[in-house]
Amino acid sequence: LGVIDVNPCSLGSSPPKITQFKVLEHPISSGWMDIQCDLEYHAKPELKLCLGNKIEIGLTELDFSMTFYISFHGPMPQPPFFAGMSIYMSKAPRIATTWTGLVEMLTQDFLNSLIEKAVKGAMVRYFITP
Repeated sequence: LGVIDVNPCSLGSSPPKITQFKVLEHPISSGWMDIQCDLEYHAKPELKLCLGNKIEIGLTELDFSMTFYISFHGPMPQPPFFAGMSIYMSKAPRIATTWTGLVEMLTQDFLNSLIEKAVKGAMVRYFITP
């Protein structure tokens, strides 16, 4: 294949947004208090991989959304006011992408499954995942 050139390589300038942040009236965990957070990320990336001089693959849209929960355990009267906390998801994040170049001729489900697997692998370091 020769040299692989990645240029441009940017996810754009749109930040992720928390679209909902609410304390649940009735806890869903064994914790003292549960918070539900909905996060969305709508990126217009500029990403192009060139394999040699002939094969190009690009990513033009990346949509990511998820709901996660923060559970606080063991209330305490002094700071930090709780003994522990956990962050977890009850469902996998939703990811959608739009590809250009060579992959337009292929099924994008395969590439999307690779992206989902990579995202889940990265998130397992920070969240308890389903």
